[in-house]
Amino acid sequence: MIHIVKGAPLGDFTDFVQNEHPTNWDDIHHSKRHPGLGKKCREHILLNEQNVLGGYTERPLWNTQTDLHIDHFKKKGMNWPQDVTWEWDNFIVEDRNPNYGACYKDTHTSDMADYDLLLNPVSEHPERLMTYLPDGQIMARTDIDKQDSKRATFTIERFNLGHESLRQMRYEIMKQIESYNQLTDDEIRVALESQGFPSVVEWALQVRAIL
Repeated sequence: MIHIVKGAPLGDFTDFVQNEHPTNWDDIHHSKRHPGLGKKCREHILLNEQNVLGGYTERPLWNTQTDLHIDHFKKKGMNWPQDVTWEWDNFIVEDRNPNYGACYKDTHTSDMADYDLLLNPVSEHPERLMTYLPDGQIMARTDIDKQDSKRATFTIERFNLGHESLRQMRYEIMKQIESYNQLTDDEIRVALESQGFPSVVEWALQVRAIL
């Protein structure tokens, strides 16, 4: 999981919220002033803010066969001090996979207190608290303080980032980098850009540098 730099909301989205006064999330798919607004927002976030990567998993979404959606990092319907339904910085695009990522988080998180432990990729840098093993497993770094380690481990568990399919994808990238011994780091980054998992690439390059 890496940090996401959010931009300003789409103008059409701001207009929709201010002038159509939506009352539930489904309204975004039925805007009278801006047809197709939900899809437009999803594509904008994916392309311009997430580099076509899953906001929690880092897996590439440009060729996924599953349904993509805008996830609310802070779940809708919980008793937040203010409504998070229309907060642009709360929007993260992921695919609808029940085994990991956004859907897994939503089905395993029902207490607002959980968000004191969950790392937020928009306001924080999760990649600074997580690391990998040579077989693709993900874990909390061992050189961080106890609370940061607890939060990293909790986040990995709540998004199920250790799922076998994700581990395998990460491992395959590591093995590819091992075989690219004639390429520079920048050439490897370019060669693997479409395969996602940039934090895995950086980890493997650091390992390569000390071997």
